[in-house]
Amino acid sequence: MAGNRLGVRERYIYTSDGGSEYILETDTDLAIAGFGAAAAAPTVYDPATPGTAAPAPKRFSPRIVYLQAGDGARKAVIAFNPTASAYQRNNSASYTIDGEAGWVSTGRRGEKLSF
Repeated sequence: MAGNRLGVRERYIYTSDGGSEYILETDTDLAIAGFGAAAAAPTVYDPATPGTAAPAPKRFSPRIVYLQAGDGARKAVIAFNPTASAYQRNNSASYTIDGEAGWVSTGRRGEKLSF
C-alpha cells in the first residue's frame, strides 16, 4: 500500500446521529465490515434507488474511527452508521485494509455540523 491513496472511490450512504441520510464518498478499500450498520460494511449508494439520501451539508464532518498499522501508517475511516461496531467499541480492535491485516483502532471522533 504505497502512498495515501488506496483505490477507487465509491459513494456510500451515511446515516447521521439524527437519522438523516447523506451521500459520502470514500475509498472502496476503507469501506470495510464494522463501519456500516452494526458489524456490516457500509451500504453502497445506488442512484437508481436514491431513497432519502442527499448530499451532505456544507461544514459537515462525519464520525471517524482512527486506525494505525504496525509500521506507524495512520488512516481516518468513516463510520457510516451510529451503530457501527467499530465506532461503538470501547477498546482496540484489529482490521484488515486492502489485504493488509494488523490495523488497530486508536480512537474515534463524533460527527459535527457547524452553522
